[in-house]
Amino acid sequence: MAFTEKLPEWHAEGIEPPDSKKQAGWDVEDRPPAGWWNWLLNRTFKAIEELRNKAADKQYVDEAVAGVKVPDATLTQKGITQLSSATDSTSEAMAATPKAVKAAMDEALASKQLGVEQKANVVAALNSIGVAASTNETWAQLIAKMAGVIRATGNATAADVLAGKTFSNGSGNGLTGSMPNKGAVVITPGPADQTIPTGYHNGAGKVAGVQFNQNALLVGNTVAGTPGMMPNRSAENTHIPGLESTVWPGDRFFIRPPNGYFNGSTWVTADVPGLTAANLRAGVNVAGLVGTLQEGKKFYKQDISIPPYGKVDFDINIGFNWSVVLLIANSENWDGGISSFYLRHPEGSLSTGMSYNGNLTNPTLTGIHLYYSNGNNTTKGIIVYAYGR
Repeated sequence: MAFTEKLPEWHAEGIEPPDSKKQAGWDVEDRPPAGWWNWLLNRTFKAIEELRNKAADKQYVDEAVAGVKVPDATLTQKGITQLSSATDSTSEAMAATPKAVKAAMDEALASKQLGVEQKANVVAALNSIGVAASTNETWAQLIAKMAGVIRATGNATAADVLAGKTFSNGSGNGLTGSMPNKGAVVITPGPADQTIPTGYHNGAGKVAGVQFNQNALLVGNTVAGTPGMMPNRSAENTHIPGLESTVWPGDRFFIRPPNGYFNGSTWVTADVPGLTAANLRAGVNVAGLVGTLQEGKKFYKQDISIPPYGKVDFDINIGFNWSVVLLIANSENWDGGISSFYLRHPEGSLSTGMSYNGNLTNPTLTGIHLYYSNGNNTTKGIIVYAYGR
């Protein structure tokens, strides 16, 4: 609507009063200078004129705006939109308030911080398994490295893996083995069991072979899987015939035993048919055998002791073909009395005589049987004499 009042025009600009007068105002008796009045009237006119001009501009705008129809804002055109503080809305027809923006920003910052922390954890985990990683890398780079990590499986322990070698199992990666490296171990067999050392053996080790003569090992025994072949002679017989024998005249007699084992209780024998007392000169001792052979005139004598109230009863080997055999008894009642005798005649018949406490019986060409009883304990001893032709 247009203004109807006429403006109080006043174009004389006058002189602006001092500030002190503006503060104090007119007094009753004042007569203000014309310049001050001109200034006041001019300023009043200018102010009213400015207000009227600006009011006219607003009216124009209001009238212009009143005729304008502003649509609602969409994703494809400008327009009027409603504000909203919601942070969980999916509407595309409302605008976010600073409050909603702040809430979303706070959540975004928290998520960013969590992402930074998680990135540090991922980087630490990759480095722990030997994969070089840095927090300066992008998530895309770290994800590519994680995708290249193969998760280990298995149940091997440090003791199962060679010392100095690394391995992984279902419990961790980058583990180090502790199994000692024994290399090539050579074990020499001995009389006692030997423990094989714990650790890795490279296949070049060995148990040394045992070389020996089977004939030097007693049958029934085994060394390194090889049976002995030495015969056990003592298990066969306590009197083993020798293979051969020889004599060093005047020195010693040798018997060669058969090959084999002897336990110290077995005798090695050799047949010596002619080794008899009758073939050895009387008084000669050969290996404990005393000779009875009489050289020149054939004569035999044997002193025989008899216990008190006892008797003797045995065969006598005279050692040659005798002609006369006498049994002499020494008694307390008489000395040197003939108790019994035998006489072989030239034609071969035999005669016998006397029998006092004793008898000569069962005569042979080279021997006779003696029996004598000392029942009354009067006999001191007896002597047997034999004479040959």
